[in-house]
Amino acid sequence: MLDEFNEDIQFLSLGVIYSDLSELHKRYLEAFYMEEFGCEKTERPMIPCQKIRAYIANSQARGPNPYGAIKAGKEVSNIYSGFVHGVSPHIMDMYGGQPPKFHVRGMLGTLRIIEHEEDLWNYAYRGILSCVFAAKVFGHEKMFNCIRDYRDEFVEYWKDKYGENKIWHRYPGNLVTIRFALS
Repeated sequence: MLDEFNEDIQFLSLGVIYSDLSELHKRYLEAFYMEEFGCEKTERPMIPCQKIRAYIANSQARGPNPYGAIKAGKEVSNIYSGFVHGVSPHIMDMYGGQPPKFHVRGMLGTLRIIEHEEDLWNYAYRGILSCVFAAKVFGHEKMFNCIRDYRDEFVEYWKDKYGENKIWHRYPGNLVTIRFALS
């Protein structure tokens, strides 16, 4: 879900950054905010992720190899893919309580814990990228520069820990977009 959220944030952000909000963006937002009532099944007209990846790869932020970016995004999605797609009502269903917070449980006590601990930097990195995009979209240049600089420090720290090849082969899609859109 985090990977999908980050692609969605890039998709929406690039449309705003480059003043290129399309019919695809409109349909995406209509589906995202579509309410569900009671037990009735609502057919949500979801935008296929390949269209979102193609928009990102072919945007003005594209790198020298849009096809490679699309392929990398698809590979990453295949690695991290699940059966749940995030839309506003489902995301907000996880929020509540006193104090209010998102209620999410992991897979404590399983063999996957070590695997996820080794990949934790990746989730934080993608979250930082979403913040970089958000600051840019909302026109907060000072915050944009601050978060972008933090992103660079974060990358240097993890490159020293794991080596550059291990870092970028795990999540190449965002690297391509960030290098050209937000450098």
